[in-house]
Amino acid sequence: MAEISVITVVKNDESGLVETFNSLALQTLHSWELIIVAAYSSDDTLKKAKLIEEQDSRVTFLLEELPGIYSAMNQGVRAANSDLVWFMNAGDCFYSKSVLERSVILFKTMDTDLIVGGHAVKAPDSQLVYNFRNRFFGRVNFAFNRRYGCHQSMLFRKSRIEELGYFDPIFEFASDYDLVLRMLLIKQGYRDNQTYSLIKPGGVADSNLSRVHQEKYVIRNRILLFPGAKILSAMWMYLAFFKLSLKSRFSIRLS
Repeated sequence: MAEISVITVVKNDESGLVETFNSLALQTLHSWELIIVAAYSSDDTLKKAKLIEEQDSRVTFLLEELPGIYSAMNQGVRAANSDLVWFMNAGDCFYSKSVLERSVILFKTMDTDLIVGGHAVKAPDSQLVYNFRNRFFGRVNFAFNRRYGCHQSMLFRKSRIEELGYFDPIFEFASDYDLVLRMLLIKQGYRDNQTYSLIKPGGVADSNLSRVHQEKYVIRNRILLFPGAKILSAMWMYLAFFKLSLKSRFSIRLS
């Protein structure tokens, strides 16, 4: 039985799927399974997913049942045969060959349902790396942290995701944020100071940052019920919008 299930959602990204699979195939931990959930695509993504499945017995290829990345991630969770799940989008990669092995060992020693590592963002001539110090963290620290992490650098306990009812597809851009906050109501997460993933910029969330912040505001108001939480949440959202406005004006002046 696989020690960990890696779930990759893909659409119209044949080359990205290959990149992600190759980074998984190089891992020092071999007892993994890969579940590819692919949407109908205009390129050869589906053919490539089927070919990868045929070449490696640890790979399962599924056609997307419902539209939306979080519905596809839920489909992958339901198909997973391990109680540890990792969501790695097509085109994103594991940062080093030992990431899976390290995180699985760490998970077994920690009283947690979630481990979060750092992540690096691909840039034209370099990488932007965002890491943390080793520590346990709760919902407030996670909710009001600009670099809280990304789901490509998170290792989840599947049984907890099932208990909480999976990712909520009502949120189009921030359902991972919602799920993590709900998990942290039950048990603290753990941050690892190592970099776990290398991700491509320009994804759906990156292109809809205003919607992301609006959804996070709604999520915080639904989950964080301590005195002053709504005021703090509103201030956090307006600060995020202010930063987006400054960034937009600066970009316009440069162009």
